[in-house]
Amino acid sequence: MRLILSLLTLTALMLPGAALADRERRGELQQTRAELFGATDQDGDGALDFDEFVDFTRLMHETQVRHRFERIDGNSDGLVTLEELDEAPRRRYRH
Repeated sequence: MRLILSLLTLTALMLPGAALADRERRGELQQTRAELFGATDQDGDGALDFDEFVDFTRLMHETQVRHRFERIDGNSDGLVTLEELDEAPRRRYRH
């Protein structure tokens, strides 16, 4: 049950308008961390027990991977090609 609620929260974070690429990285990371913390703190005590922490770290990792995927998906088609993987480091440093 805990994981299902956490996944629902993660899904809500990935809806249009809440895309990771749309916000500044630092402020977005703090907001995401706080939202995921709240979603995984099942007993609402303001602290995570071991199982809650496992859920939290899993969701944070998935969020970070989603952000990387969106950055690499240069044409935003929801797919990453080998060309996009090769181009990603060069695109990152362009102005």
